[in-house]
Amino acid sequence: ESRRMIKIKRREKIIIAVTVGIVLIFLAERFFTTGIKEKAKKASLETRVAEEKLKQGLNIEKDKDLIQSEYKTYEPYLKQEPQDTDVVAKFLKEIENITQSSGVLVLNLTPENMPGKGEGYKKFRADLKGEASLDQLFSFLYRIQDSRLLIKLDKISIAPKDESASTFRIDTTISIASL
Repeated sequence: ESRRMIKIKRREKIIIAVTVGIVLIFLAERFFTTGIKEKAKKASLETRVAEEKLKQGLNIEKDKDLIQSEYKTYEPYLKQEPQDTDVVAKFLKEIENITQSSGVLVLNLTPENMPGKGEGYKKFRADLKGEASLDQLFSFLYRIQDSRLLIKLDKISIAPKDESASTFRIDTTISIASL
């Protein structure tokens, strides 16, 4: 019987040793492989980001010739600053187009000689005197607001031309900002 107890104790020792061994292996696997798995995930993510940046770079490189030809097309406009006379001419042409399309009769359109200076821009002004019906006046105001240029009405004076008030006199100062 004493031998049998020793065998049981020996068997228990083996089971305990095996159990402790399995737990140690499990803990070691947890500590070591978790760190490795995290590093592998991070490396995988970094690889995908680098691949995406490389694809974008290759697309840009592929379009490089097209971009350069487009740049050459617009390069003359980038290097030269517009002359004041060119800006004034464009400004006056835009006002003429707006008045014609809205039906306003222009009596006088006079640009100011010297532009006003702001921080990083110049402000050109023109005085406009004209006549228009109410519909034409509203059309004129809408077209000024809808212009592709940076046009602004600095002041406007509207008065009836005659007693019937079907036609109005317009006296306005119009300005444009230019870089």
